[in-house]
Amino acid sequence: QYREDFHCQFPFFWLIKEAIDSNWDNAKAVAGGHEQQVHKQLCELLEDDPVAVVLREVDISHWEELYQLYLQDFLRSVHRVPHHKIKEEYEIIGRALHTMVTGPDLTSRSPSLLSQLVAVHVAYQHSKKEIMWFGQITSHIPGILTQLGNAIEQYNQHMELHLHAVKVAMQHLTLPLDKDIRKHIPSRLIKIQLCQNAIDSILTLSQDNEMVEQIRCAWHSVKVIQLFVEHLVMK
Repeated sequence: QYREDFHCQFPFFWLIKEAIDSNWDNAKAVAGGHEQQVHKQLCELLEDDPVAVVLREVDISHWEELYQLYLQDFLRSVHRVPHHKIKEEYEIIGRALHTMVTGPDLTSRSPSLLSQLVAVHVAYQHSKKEIMWFGQITSHIPGILTQLGNAIEQYNQHMELHLHAVKVAMQHLTLPLDKDIRKHIPSRLIKIQLCQNAIDSILTLSQDNEMVEQIRCAWHSVKVIQLFVEHLVMK
């Protein structure tokens, strides 16, 4: 479901987005679902489209600026941010997608403005589930966005925003047992309950690696203390 309640920065954004989206299923069926092949097939299917004809007329000196505007508009059209740190969330997701778009798997082999815009769609579809999980965590703990902006030293070709979000969120979910700050326990219990489904899904469906194992251990500790607090301390 598209959002249309924002001011587009890219000229005729919706026309280009709809042109790409309308060819998505055909491209995916032919390409078999592999990102590189989907990207290649989409570019070929759109080659004679009026949108592509217009984009070919754009001077290369304007490509980067227009690509960045399109990326920002695209994110606002597909990802809703329900809290006050809207700018921070779009900026972090945008940086992660940009790394994928400009990486060796997509636009490096067929440089053109159309190729870059198509790659935005491909990168998002490939990471849609992870971005959804990321949004679920930040919607309940938006304060982690400021920390995430500083904590993520380098973005790579694999979408790991959801893992970084959970890792930082643990600091906000760990229940304080110190007598002086126990007043925060009720609010943190609520946050744990709100984030539980998303975190459990992330840990269940993510491929095992060192970061996932660290998060799993931290989450287990949070859950153990949660049970202790709910059954003993709060009674």
